[in-house]
Amino acid sequence: MSFNTIIINNIKSNLRKYSVFILSGVVSVIVYYFFL
Repeated sequence: MSFNTIIINNIKSNLRKYSVFILSGVVSVIVYYFFL
């Protein structure tokens, strides 16, 4: 296990976490404008 793979794994897990927030934000914005 080298240092680079640890960093890459951290970035991947962070992206997975933040992509949920980004997706929910985009969906809420679309729903907000759709129902205006």
